[in-house]
Amino acid sequence: SCEMGWEEIPLGLPEMSLQAKCFPPDFEKETCLGVLSRGLFVYSTFLKYLKETLFASEPHESNYYWKAIEILAGNLKSLMKNPETVEFVAPDLEALLAEQSSSTPTLIRHVIFKRCMLFLDATVRAYIYIKSS
Repeated sequence: SCEMGWEEIPLGLPEMSLQAKCFPPDFEKETCLGVLSRGLFVYSTFLKYLKETLFASEPHESNYYWKAIEILAGNLKSLMKNPETVEFVAPDLEALLAEQSSSTPTLIRHVIFKRCMLFLDATVRAYIYIKSS
């Protein structure tokens, strides 16, 4: 049985917060685009890791999504006035995931996909707001 909920697994995955400044009343286009692109780069790294490790011998959604998310991150970054401000350092995923030895690979995979989908949903809403403002 699982001792903790999926929300409690500390993988350091990006989440949309008020500091992203993607929605009124504190909307800031440059800050928002930076947060979105940085977060998407992190998720593409996690999904690529899943593809290369947990799914190395079987086709799965991560085979397709990691590259598409990386491209989306680059596209959002290119909309910035100062794209060089987006700093992204790929996390040491092997060390991070090794710390989660009490969690099964299936649970870790679920957490990464679930949080990625939540972040993508917030990204879509933010992008629509950016384009309409």
